[in-house]
Amino acid sequence: ISDIIGSFGLFLSTWPIPKGEAYLAAGNVESCIAIGFINQSAILCTPCYNASLGVYYLLVIVRGWKEEKVGKVEILLHAFPLLMGLGTGIAGI
Repeated sequence: ISDIIGSFGLFLSTWPIPKGEAYLAAGNVESCIAIGFINQSAILCTPCYNASLGVYYLLVIVRGWKEEKVGKVEILLHAFPLLMGLGTGIAGI
């Protein structure tokens, strides 16, 4: 989901930037702040989720962890990307 949101933010490009600030800019300060938050959050969240997926595969395939054991660390595999993405997005505001 973060990848889709990030891609949508990149699709919007310069539209949310205040008029006169960039080519094809048609937004205002609030829309610029909102798209900045979305871009920052999603762009960092996506690679962190990819890293979490890599850790999951490592635990299941290489280490042979079963579903019950993986379930104990699964919350961390979701929390890390979300906290990193939202944390830096909030800090950027």
